[in-house]
Amino acid sequence: MRRALLTLLLLMCLTPAAHAAQGMNLAWDACFGDGGVRNKTFACDTNTGSEQLYVSFQLDSAFTPVTGMELTINFSTPAGPPGAWWQFKNAGSCRLSALSASSAPLTPGGSCVNYWNGFASGGIAGYTVNYVGLGMNRLFVIFALPSTAWASLDGDVEYFAARLAISHANSVGAGSCPGCLDPVCIGIENLKLTRPVGQGDIRLAEETTFGSSTVNWQGSAASSSRVGDPARFFYRTLHCASATAARNPTWGSIKSLYH
Repeated sequence: MRRALLTLLLLMCLTPAAHAAQGMNLAWDACFGDGGVRNKTFACDTNTGSEQLYVSFQLDSAFTPVTGMELTINFSTPAGPPGAWWQFKNAGSCRLSALSASSAPLTPGGSCVNYWNGFASGGIAGYTVNYVGLGMNRLFVIFALPSTAWASLDGDVEYFAARLAISHANSVGAGSCPGCLDPVCIGIENLKLTRPVGQGDIRLAEETTFGSSTVNWQGSAASSSRVGDPARFFYRTLHCASATAARNPTWGSIKSLYH
């Protein structure tokens, strides 16, 4: 009995400590670990205010140094690419400047660590509508740090990566854009942490918790799965369904899919 107990204690000492899952998070209102929520509804009855979407990540071990970040996020509906309310940045878009990306949380503090510390530059680098005919819109965000601000990242810590602000502009009344009331699924495709040349970048396509890399808008049911070769290139593909009863689309929302 004593020998068996000693053997068990030895095995416990040799077993490596458990780490929290490495991966990405997406949440409304706050970082995932600070109580951010997965589901968001908006009555589309005002043109003031905005919705805040937070991206965060976690590593299972320390890395040093990290010089910046490249982030890809996809938007889709159960029927294809989102309507005109979700068209941003590009010339002629219905809501040209209604989407912005920031390297700072709206409210400082919390358990989500801001690695950028006010030194990052960058923002939205591209927004593609109906990306290569896949029935989704794609957002590309880049942030970079000056070499004087390079630092290490610890394992088992949730880090703030980016905050997307989606304005309510053109939601109602004259000049409003169709598609605000439609269910939309949003998901992170991948997040790459860049490092100095020769040290190897860190590409994340995992979720820290099942479903943590996707969020829902207006009763959608988002999910994603990891695809690709982990030894080379891998990413998450977004799946979108409606969790609420189907509503009859307006002519404006249908027409917007073809512009």
